[in-house]
Amino acid sequence: MDTGLALRSEVFEPSLIRKIAPKLDEQSFASVWFPDVAGFDSLELVALTLGATSRITAATGVLRFHEHDPAHMARRVITLNSASSGRLILGVGTGAMHGGEAVKGVRSWVESLRKLAGAETKVFVAALRKSMFTAASLYADGALLNFCSPQHVLHLRENLRQARKGFLTACYIKLFYSRKEFAARRMFFDEFLKYDSYPHYHKLFEELGAAESIQRIKSSENPSRDLEEPLLSIARYNPDKEEVRELVDEFRRSGVELPIVYPYVEGDADYKLEVIKELSQIFG
Repeated sequence: MDTGLALRSEVFEPSLIRKIAPKLDEQSFASVWFPDVAGFDSLELVALTLGATSRITAATGVLRFHEHDPAHMARRVITLNSASSGRLILGVGTGAMHGGEAVKGVRSWVESLRKLAGAETKVFVAALRKSMFTAASLYADGALLNFCSPQHVLHLRENLRQARKGFLTACYIKLFYSRKEFAARRMFFDEFLKYDSYPHYHKLFEELGAAESIQRIKSSENPSRDLEEPLLSIARYNPDKEEVRELVDEFRRSGVELPIVYPYVEGDADYKLEVIKELSQIFG
């Protein structure tokens, strides 16, 4: 079954991605995703990867649609798809926009893009709530979920009837690695604290029964192990191969057809490459 890999350019700098990209065709991943973070252009990293490979699909994950003119983006999409035999996925999201305006806006943008770049243009839409997920199922090739649990995936997919042919549910599954256990654990907690500061994710964590643990972590210099339990269905730190496989399988059982392992790695380039190699071996 297909598994994706996310390479965050704040963790895997472009010079390292340039070394990783040619090896991706030889590994077990079906796709590689580039989160759009500050400092580097995710679509340029997609272009770098497509130029260095012949098999793997490369995707943005995600571009904020309102920051990009559909006509200009269509030219880039046409160019990359033509050069790579259609191996591009354009992942888009609404950024800070929410509610009906966000749903309507991203759908209009995707439809405009497809008119210019071709109806076959593959588009995944970032979704956190049921309204966006359901809308994406009708007009996109997939929905991209992030930092949630299998329980939340089941909630989004329940009663999903009509959907675009071939529609896929994808999900980022965050994993935190360091040679030092305490550092990996700190990264794990820090990510939850960061996301909890966003009101829409705080509400999600409340629904998942994780918000109380996160609040207690905020006030503790050395959080107890029991505070981890509600969070381990969402992400893991320094997991062994079996733990990664089990977590990914839980997401598959919830309805995620395309799980995307998303490693955060503290360490030198050799250690980062070692983590990528180990993840590839799990799904080979």
